[in-house]
Amino acid sequence: MKVINLSGLKARAGETLRFLVEGPPPRVVLVSPGEAPRQVLAKKTSTGYLVEYSSTEREGLYVFTITSARRTLKRWFLVGDLVMDWVPASFALRDEGNRAGEVISAFSEVGNVVVAHSLCSWRGALYPSRGFPIEKGLESDPLDVILRTSQAKGVAVLFSYHWVPRRDVDMWVHPGPKEIASAKRMITELHALYSSYPSMAGF
Repeated sequence: MKVINLSGLKARAGETLRFLVEGPPPRVVLVSPGEAPRQVLAKKTSTGYLVEYSSTEREGLYVFTITSARRTLKRWFLVGDLVMDWVPASFALRDEGNRAGEVISAFSEVGNVVVAHSLCSWRGALYPSRGFPIEKGLESDPLDVILRTSQAKGVAVLFSYHWVPRRDVDMWVHPGPKEIASAKRMITELHALYSSYPSMAGF
């Protein structure tokens, strides 16, 4: 599957978003600012499947999840400006995720993108990692809570990441080859675990 942008990644409110998918018929799911995910039709053309979306009155990040032949890719368009906020992953551990839900719900009234950060620390990873130690007492998946809540509220999610340090003082060490390799492993793992969520926009 190959996805070709027919319009720029930056658009103005009211413009139509277009891209072409080459390969088998795709399933396209869109998270647009302030709205729950919806399926978008792809029209067959001589060169592939054309995806068009014209309801772009609200500014923000429009995230398309394209699934075809067991592959999942993302395409996003920035319409107008971003309004962002930061949501610590640890919020989703409090009150069974209610804290994160309240923060994201309130923010969705004015903003369109949250950055989920502090995904790991010297205490361990805050998601069901197979490659890194997991924080003790982690019973739920904070990122699942954040992504599902954001999806329901039409908010896109970006992941903030770094390597998993062994000590708190190492959080601020300038990354060397080992730290960079650790961050790359984390990106690969996070992508494999969460890229299928419609609200997940990238890193």
